[in-house]
Amino acid sequence: MSPLQNSATTASPVAHGPDPNVPRWVGATFSDRRDQSSEQRFGGLSVRTMRDRDFMLVTVVVRGASSLPPVDFQQMAAAAYQAVAEQCRCRPGLSPVRFWNFIPRIRTTAPDGIDRYMVFNAGRYKAYCDWLGGADTFDRTVATATAVGYEGDDLIVHMLATDRQCLQVDNPRQIQPHRYSARFGPFPPCFARATVVRSTAKGSDQLILVGGTSSVVGEESVHVGDPANQTRVTFENLSTLVRSACTASGAIDCEGGADPATWLARFRDMRVYYVRRSDLDAIRDLVREYVPHLGNEVEYVHVELCRADLLVEIEGTALGGPVAG
Repeated sequence: MSPLQNSATTASPVAHGPDPNVPRWVGATFSDRRDQSSEQRFGGLSVRTMRDRDFMLVTVVVRGASSLPPVDFQQMAAAAYQAVAEQCRCRPGLSPVRFWNFIPRIRTTAPDGIDRYMVFNAGRYKAYCDWLGGADTFDRTVATATAVGYEGDDLIVHMLATDRQCLQVDNPRQIQPHRYSARFGPFPPCFARATVVRSTAKGSDQLILVGGTSSVVGEESVHVGDPANQTRVTFENLSTLVRSACTASGAIDCEGGADPATWLARFRDMRVYYVRRSDLDAIRDLVREYVPHLGNEVEYVHVELCRADLLVEIEGTALGGPVAG
């Protein structure tokens, strides 16, 4: 069973990568649905769809995206999100709750200073505006996301959607990404820090989908060059985010005050992205310190991150408790 059924998968805490795949818990959810998947190819895209009872997983691949000039890459990033939107429109009631974006050459920078991630953000921003009705809706409509770089040639976008009731959550320690200053590109990144997925069963825990979280306070990267302290700040952000999600969703068992350990204990699955192989042991030791209950459930993936001054990023799933009333 997967966190979508309030449980976690069992696996070894091995480091691997580059890996343009969804986390293991998502794969486990759809493991018995692969023979029911469908795939379409059009406009330079391949779109694969799998359905579970309450969820849909869509994977869009843009072949050879690493070699596209910026203007074409932006257009294809927008096209990838438009393809996802179309899959949701075809199934009324489904809304996106989680994205994983794997971006080739994510930090390659053009002479004008715009890097590949900024170009991707411009395409995503345009597609979201068309899909969701404009940027003034982003506070409550954009899904949680992770965006990392990898060594492949394709742009790969995975999207998880559901017909369950959902709630987007911000982190009070951080500025909402779509409100970042122009220092981070002409168009901002658009994603919620976390999303709470309501349970359909009375008395069951809500699921908190926690997006890629790093050592950012406000909009600034902190402890630049220091992987240990970046990991510590990341866990501070994670605990604050889970607490905010429980409070915002009205969970009845979210007592715990400000003690970070209380909120981190709610994690049921975690994926750690790291940049430098030489940092892995130190990062892993801190992960074991902060979330010892996860044991072998932590997945480590070697990638590039969206900012050159960030060395670690962590995402996962946590339990939010049943809804009051």
